[in-house]
Amino acid sequence: MNNLTLAKPNKHKASLTLMSLLVLCSLAESGSTIADTLLKNNVVAVTSNFSNFDGVKLSIDVPSYPMSGQYRFLKIFDTAGNVLFLGAVSANDIFEVPVAKLKSAGDLSIELFSESAADQTISISTSVNP
Repeated sequence: MNNLTLAKPNKHKASLTLMSLLVLCSLAESGSTIADTLLKNNVVAVTSNFSNFDGVKLSIDVPSYPMSGQYRFLKIFDTAGNVLFLGAVSANDIFEVPVAKLKSAGDLSIELFSESAADQTISISTSVNP
């Protein structure tokens, strides 16, 4: 009687091996070596920087938009569809908020609305320079 035991394949080990092969193949095709890809071998100048975002301070004069509802809500979003702010604000005060917008996103849009169905949503489009 033969006792055969089938070993279960280790999925993690197989995927790691495949990943290693892909990295080595891509390095071989580009003419690079593993030593070329080490961070310590790719020195960056001290004055280098990278930034994806611009800081912008917005000021919205909420009381200048009359509405019959008791509460005011504000939504700020960019042209890429990213919502930068969504929340309740005071109906009696100028609302100021700092937001971080993507440099590639372009203009910002602001929507001011209340809980009342009688009130129209107020839409404001603004081009912002940091």
